[in-house]
Amino acid sequence: MHVTLSWEGKSYRADLSAPISIALPLKPDLSSVRAWNAPPVRIEPLQAGDWIGAVKQGAPVNFMNMRINPHGNGTHTETLGHIIADWEENTILGLLPNAPFFTTLRSVTTNVLDNGDLVVDFSSLRQNPPRTPGVILRVLGEKAQDIDYSDQNPPYFNASDLSWLAAQGVVHLITDLPSVDREVDGGALAGHHAWWSIPENPRREATITELARLNQPLVDGLYLTGLHALPLAADASPSHPLIYPLSLLPD
Repeated sequence: MHVTLSWEGKSYRADLSAPISIALPLKPDLSSVRAWNAPPVRIEPLQAGDWIGAVKQGAPVNFMNMRINPHGNGTHTETLGHIIADWEENTILGLLPNAPFFTTLRSVTTNVLDNGDLVVDFSSLRQNPPRTPGVILRVLGEKAQDIDYSDQNPPYFNASDLSWLAAQGVVHLITDLPSVDREVDGGALAGHHAWWSIPENPRREATITELARLNQPLVDGLYLTGLHALPLAADASPSHPLIYPLSLLPD
C-alpha cells in the first residue's frame, strides 16, 4: 500500500506494506540484549494450584506470565516520567496514540575523552541540522554486536548536544545506545535532563527510544517512523519502532 506525503514543499512516496523493524527481539534467554544488569526476560506459565498454564504440561492453552524491565531489556521508549517524581502524570499511556512522523537517520562517530570514554560527535549534525520531528542516531554502526552492555561503559551523548538537538525542534530521539547518558554518572543523568529541559521548561511530549536495532543495512536519510509502544501507565515501555523508506517524487 503506497501513500504520498509532503514535507517541506516536496512530495514523497512510502510503501506502508514494507516496514523495516528497528526493534530488538525480546527472548527469554541470556543471549538477548540487556543493560543495567537487568535480569533476562522471563516467560513462564501461570501456576494456580495444581493447574499449570502450559500445553506441554496438560493445559488446553499456553497462559504465560512475562517479566520484562523496559529500560534493561531490548528496545524501549521512555518519557519525561523517567526522571521526575510525579511520573504517574507523565507516562507512555499519556503520549498514545503516536501518529507517524518524519525522521532523519544519521550515522555518527564518537570522540575519545581523556578518561577513555566515548562521546558521540555532533559536528556533522551541527553542520547540517536535522529538520524533522524525529532523529535516529546510529552510533554503534552496522557491525555492532547485540550484547549485554552492563558494566561496559558504552558511548553516550554530551548534554549540551542534546539541548541543541531539542532546540532544533526534534521531539523523538532514537538511538542504538543503551542510554543517552554515561552508565555510571553519580545519578546526574545530565543528558536526560537536557533533552527534556528539566527543570526549566519540561518537554512533556518528547521521547527517547534506546537500544534500537540499527546494526542492519540502513541508508542514511529521510524516513517515516511509527513508534509502537504498549499502552502502559508507566514511564517507559518496550517498543517496536517501524521505519518506512521515502522515495522523492518528481515535481
